[in-house]
Amino acid sequence: MIKKYKIEEKDAEVLAKNLDIVEFFEQAAGKIDGKFALHWVIKELAGMLNYNKKKLSEVDIRVEHFVEVLEAVKKGKITEGQGKKMIQEFYPRSFSLKGRKIEGKISDSSQLGEVVQEVLRKEKEAVEKLKKGDDKVINYLIGQVMKETKGRADFKVVSEMIRKLVK
Repeated sequence: MIKKYKIEEKDAEVLAKNLDIVEFFEQAAGKIDGKFALHWVIKELAGMLNYNKKKLSEVDIRVEHFVEVLEAVKKGKITEGQGKKMIQEFYPRSFSLKGRKIEGKISDSSQLGEVVQEVLRKEKEAVEKLKKGDDKVINYLIGQVMKETKGRADFKVVSEMIRKLVK
């Protein structure tokens, strides 16, 4: 598995602890890049199962639905946060994205401009800290923009915008 999917030994060990998860991963990796799928299987899918105290065999999650979410993330149609939320919503039964109205990722700075400006106006203290070199506070500001856009903002675009506007 390590050679076939070019994954780290520690990740293979995590997968190997649950045969259902290994099989699910291999099916997903047959449809989308294995390295990309790995994180989503061992972190998001396994995390959702763990949270709900269920095994994969006890829920109805179809590989094709899982891969649809991963493809949407990979192609930039939705944010990682939206993808994670969808995986959480797969409990107890997954669903297809086809035919569902999904508000996609907002990457256009003209669409994000007003929201970013408003957050910067509201968060004067955080802006001052950022100006003084406290780079950690940018995550807080990005989080406020994400909150306003319901997780749809492209965090890279937002980060660049904030840095540019705060200079």
